[in-house]
Amino acid sequence: MQTTITIELFIEKTQEKKYFMLPFIVPEAVSRIDIRYDYPRMAHAEDADGNVKVSEINIIDLALSDYEGRHLGSSGSDRNHIFVSEYYSCPGYTETEIKSGEWNIVVGAYKVQEQGVKVKYEITFTHKERRLLLGDLHIHTNGSDGDYSINQIADLAEINHLDFIFITDHNNYSQNFNLPKRENVTIMPGVEWTHYNGHVNFLGVKKAYENSFITNSTREMQQKLDEARNSGAIISINHPFSDYGFKFGLGNAEFDCIEVWNGFMSESNMECVAWWQEQLMEGRKLPIVGGSDFHRLKTGEIIGCPSIGLYTLSQAPADIYASIRAGNCFITESPQGAHIFMNCMDKIMGETVTTGKQGFGDCHMEFENIRGGDLIKVITDKDVSEIEINCNYERYSLCRSAAGIKFIRTELYRSPIPGYPKILAMLSNPIYFCR
Repeated sequence: MQTTITIELFIEKTQEKKYFMLPFIVPEAVSRIDIRYDYPRMAHAEDADGNVKVSEINIIDLALSDYEGRHLGSSGSDRNHIFVSEYYSCPGYTETEIKSGEWNIVVGAYKVQEQGVKVKYEITFTHKERRLLLGDLHIHTNGSDGDYSINQIADLAEINHLDFIFITDHNNYSQNFNLPKRENVTIMPGVEWTHYNGHVNFLGVKKAYENSFITNSTREMQQKLDEARNSGAIISINHPFSDYGFKFGLGNAEFDCIEVWNGFMSESNMECVAWWQEQLMEGRKLPIVGGSDFHRLKTGEIIGCPSIGLYTLSQAPADIYASIRAGNCFITESPQGAHIFMNCMDKIMGETVTTGKQGFGDCHMEFENIRGGDLIKVITDKDVSEIEINCNYERYSLCRSAAGIKFIRTELYRSPIPGYPKILAMLSNPIYFCR
């Protein structure tokens, strides 16, 4: 959602060659500010012979400062539109968290005609609201054993309609200090801490640990994870049941989420999903994630396959990190795969519905991109319901009573090729219930 305010400013000739502030109020929960301005800059005059003479009569410069008076950028009079946000700003302006309060347009009255000039400013606020973003949490570049640079990776992400990516090179975080900025793809720091006994993603910080990645015992592994946690990193155990599985033992590590889906769907992924279901049955609230583990273009290895479908407030890194930690997401085979939105009493995947005597009500499930032949499973701690889909649906809705259950989640199975057995093509984090 966007709202726009308009401010009209009259600048006197006596203010020429001076700078002054034009204050405006930024409301709460804004992800981006766009500023456009307009004024009569050129004059056209026709002489007796019919020739048109064009002259510059007004020149008004533009700059911006935030609620604390910090200078965010200046564009002179060359542009009539600028914007700032936390994850990407227009050239010449700094990425910044958009905090509420009194901000200022810095007005530069470089040239003003004798009768003065009226300048019209339009300020548009893009408000934070829950939206679906698609991304990939596990990507390698030529900073370790991948084939492509970060910019090439970002190009591939845009081609595949991703909104965000994490760069997770093996035991190397030097690339995190030179991440490029893209308007359409949020590029975020990470590292895949890689040991012969297991791989772990540390997401969301440039430098998850000091000094070497080396550890040689379970205790040293635990210390490395503690160091990453203290740095603010999101800790995700990667492909724990694969040939490169977590041989330290999942019970010996503290982590924020687990990668149940790595690359193309496999038996080891399904083994991890089964392990996760056991954890849910025991009452553990553990968010799941997935990632392509992309290194190079080849059969079965494509950026965004699988993708995380994340419900978050904006493309700003801080909002993305918070939603990953909360488990507000599902995993799907590709950006074009099946999508799911689940809610119950205003809570969504990863969140807990707490209620008393009034009961839990119903859980609503909205699926998108559903094909004939798909199999939907609705899974709780009590039972599994299966729904066979007979035709294609852009949107498909289900409703399930939440009475008497501790969690509810969904899986979708699909044949990759007509006539082949169905494999897991989408699964969601649960909604939890607590009385």
